[in-house]
Amino acid sequence: MLTLVIITSILTFPRYYAWNDQTGKAITFIPLSQAQILIEEVNTTFPKLNWQFKPCHEEEGLVLTFEDHNPEYRPRFLGRTDSRSKFDFLVENIDPPDFSNMDSSPQDRSKEAFREMMALASEAIKNKNKKNKSVRQERNILNRQTMSRQLLQAQRFLGLLPGEATNPLPENVDPSVKATNVEEPVLYLCDADVIIIAIDVEAYEKAPHIITEVGVSTLDTRDLKGTAPGVNGQNWQQFVRARHFRVNEHKSYVNGEFVAGCPDKFEFGTSEMVGLQDMPSKLTRCFHEPFSKPGSSDDDTPIREDPQNKRNIVLLGHDVEQDVQYCHRLGFSVLGRGNMLSIMDTRAMYQAFTRDHSPRGLGSIMTDFDFSAWHLHNAGNDAVYTMWAMLAISVQAVAERDTEEARIKNEEREKAKMQKAVEAAKEKVKEESEGWDLSDDGGAPLPQPPSKSGHYTAGGAPLDI
Repeated sequence: MLTLVIITSILTFPRYYAWNDQTGKAITFIPLSQAQILIEEVNTTFPKLNWQFKPCHEEEGLVLTFEDHNPEYRPRFLGRTDSRSKFDFLVENIDPPDFSNMDSSPQDRSKEAFREMMALASEAIKNKNKKNKSVRQERNILNRQTMSRQLLQAQRFLGLLPGEATNPLPENVDPSVKATNVEEPVLYLCDADVIIIAIDVEAYEKAPHIITEVGVSTLDTRDLKGTAPGVNGQNWQQFVRARHFRVNEHKSYVNGEFVAGCPDKFEFGTSEMVGLQDMPSKLTRCFHEPFSKPGSSDDDTPIREDPQNKRNIVLLGHDVEQDVQYCHRLGFSVLGRGNMLSIMDTRAMYQAFTRDHSPRGLGSIMTDFDFSAWHLHNAGNDAVYTMWAMLAISVQAVAERDTEEARIKNEEREKAKMQKAVEAAKEKVKEESEGWDLSDDGGAPLPQPPSKSGHYTAGGAPLDI
């Protein structure tokens, strides 16, 4: 009796195969005992998982037991592999067996039983692929919904859409009007009365644990009252406060190989040299009153706030998770505060705005909105540009909301994506059509690569056993 498990990933375990004459393809397996070793290692690493093979897996065709079958139908040894290329080479060189002369009389039901088993295994593989595709699709939809919610949330914080704070709607506001005139002050109250704080962290490219700069930009939504956002939110850029901290001990580390570092090119104020041990306290003060207001005290006096009037904070970043991790390396727990209301990422917001599955860099977004972004990769500048990007995305999206212009723009984007996919498909077909030539006699036999073990398949393919 031989019990095998369908495993499609490439492992160093011994491989067996059985030929499914109904699909014209081989199905590969590993021994159940070897699969158990793999499962034990996984369960040891993740004790809560406690995964194990169950009787239902045999019913579904994942686990197959070859017993009492004619020897011609039993799985055959394929070899061992440690790479996808070796595995593909072995599978491609399997010679299909000839089952035509095998006895299929009622007295010998080996062939019928074997075919039923192969059909069950093929169905298990098909269902697995369908399930994986379905799971990926569901995950992608959830990700897109999350991105869209971030954009809508930002618009509510800026008063571009009605939020919980707007109840009832202001007088003379037509609830059916969905697009916003960006040349007039916003119609709604800024939801949740938030302070939006953008962070950007620069690390040394050859040793990412060495943090060299931190940029912080701040926007108090109270400052926006009575000011029209303007095209792409440019009228609101004046309210963005900026700070640029350079780690004194790491000032000699300047990027230049992968990105053009420019720590001395802060465009929105004066850079501040800060000792490594003082960075956590400096950053902490940016998240408390007076929130980096110009001329405010920034000494070592204790932070005092009125608990009854504590402002809500929204954290903003471009690929914000990475910046949060960098802050933690500095000893600053950016997320460890009770008034942190939300986290927003301009990468996700821009994807929601453009309906593009590929994330874009901050510089690319600046270009799309016709902003002059000087000296990118300076943490202070990037923190400001991240805030500008959030404002531009939010304002432009609500200005185009349900308009004919937006419909045409989305159609053009979809058309461009479709054309790009068609061109990629044509190129793939062209590449796959090359090399097939049956116009001559084929010449001398092609040499087979040598087998390290000295073992070969019936078709002459080497086996690395």
